[in-house]
Amino acid sequence: MTARMNSLLPANTGSKLAKLILFLLPFAYVFLYAPYGIENNDTGFILGYSWQVLTGATMYSDIIYVRPPASVYLHTIDFINIFGIYAPLFISRVIFYFQIMAYNLCLIWISKKYFKFENDTALYFSIAFCFIFCVHNFPPMAWHTVDGLFFSVIGLCFATCPKKDTSPVIYLGAAFLMAAALSKQSFYLIPIGALVFMLFNNQRRRALFSALAMTAVAAAFVVHLKATHSLDEYLSLTSGQTSLKDLFDAGIGSYWEKFKRLSLLTLLPPFIFLAALKRLSPKTNQKESLFLISVFWLILLCARKYLFSEGYAKPGYSIDVVFIVTGFACLYMGIIKKKTEYQMLLLLHLISWSASISWGYVTTMLFSSASIMTMAYALLKDSRLVSRSLYSGFILVFFSGCIVFYCGYRHPYNLERNTNRSEMNMDMGEIYPSLRFIKGDARSFAEYSEFKILHEKYGDNFTVLPSFNLAHALTKTRNPIGVDWVMNAEINNKAPEILHKLEHDGVVVFVFKNSIAKPETEGKFGSLVTTGVIQGWKKEGEYKFFDVYVDHKK
Repeated sequence: MTARMNSLLPANTGSKLAKLILFLLPFAYVFLYAPYGIENNDTGFILGYSWQVLTGATMYSDIIYVRPPASVYLHTIDFINIFGIYAPLFISRVIFYFQIMAYNLCLIWISKKYFKFENDTALYFSIAFCFIFCVHNFPPMAWHTVDGLFFSVIGLCFATCPKKDTSPVIYLGAAFLMAAALSKQSFYLIPIGALVFMLFNNQRRRALFSALAMTAVAAAFVVHLKATHSLDEYLSLTSGQTSLKDLFDAGIGSYWEKFKRLSLLTLLPPFIFLAALKRLSPKTNQKESLFLISVFWLILLCARKYLFSEGYAKPGYSIDVVFIVTGFACLYMGIIKKKTEYQMLLLLHLISWSASISWGYVTTMLFSSASIMTMAYALLKDSRLVSRSLYSGFILVFFSGCIVFYCGYRHPYNLERNTNRSEMNMDMGEIYPSLRFIKGDARSFAEYSEFKILHEKYGDNFTVLPSFNLAHALTKTRNPIGVDWVMNAEINNKAPEILHKLEHDGVVVFVFKNSIAKPETEGKFGSLVTTGVIQGWKKEGEYKFFDVYVDHKK
């Protein structure tokens, strides 16, 4: 008995270290990852729109944007001058890391109320695991999916966790849930899902007050659109681009394809989880060990993905396989067995699934927390004591994940070409002060240097096609056509209007040669506007990275 007690940690020792890790994680990630890499498509996508708002342009009337506007408004804060420092791109990356930590920290409150965790050490380390899996499937940048997750989880936490049905926090939570729906169309279901959860759990007053708050937010948004004379354009732009087939392929078809490619390597974590549900591992210390094995196995699967990748890698497939299993298990336990805790986990899976409905990032890994917390609940909910060996296991698995993901991120995100972090030693702030703290490679430095020369030569009445999304934010100029990424998918059949505006206003066009939206590509990922300029305009100049076109009729 004495030997066993000596092998146990004091109750608060492990939790203190876990809390410290959670506090330091976002700061460490800012230091290790935020400065490195710059590319010319996704990185400045939201920031380009936010800059347009700051220049006085009106959403949907002046700005062509095919999603709800919450992200665009939110990231105007990235342009705030903080203590004399103006660094919007770097600030957007800092916010990214703290957003992901914030919505994972909210799971602590949710877990304590609905999952009845007895052991804070196990819970806090589980949240740390959630963070490192979430943060490594997406480049650090302002993005509507990240904002949707941020608003969804915080809103769910505020709306469902307060003890009193009349708490003012519930109204704030309802507003956050509506902000999620106003970030991206795939999050429209989240406020509805939260209300259904409340009704399932006989929280009718809470559901009523939440619904009233949501209605007030929706009404205020409609009034805003009416006041800016942009309601019709909003409805047209946000409803006409994605087809039902696109939604089916992203939301259902993609998972069927992943399920068909199941391998024995990816089945171990789901098997352990299902075994726990069947009580095949009744002893608590066995369950803790099995949880660590499951997480470590997922880390190894991510490492395997990184080893065979020559560029930026997205290791989401392994998590998506686990998501399918944990999702159906929560569906069965929550709906058929009517267990409240699994209904909450099912709602978290709905958030994860909503985040995965995308043109380019069809994976649940950006909110892999839903699957990880489901495994944690099944395997750790009854844990009261943590032995020194298991405590060491938590630390070992955590740092193994940090090391694997650090090595895996040797190729920072770039849609146009493969890059290497070791080559990113050029200070981009030397070209534009608003790029301070950003490190790029020699190629990126040359691209932005050439762009600066062209802007100085041709003046402010310019735009870049098909995409160079930070162009107007860097030069502090007004975008003459209301869109920075002039890909067919992002302009909703407005190519003729944009071409007419370019011609009418005498805009000089820089065509960026290395953009991923190739003019010759058909469908949503091509650029009809760029094709029209190349085929119908006069080439004024040819440079290494850009061609310059002017309307031959001017």
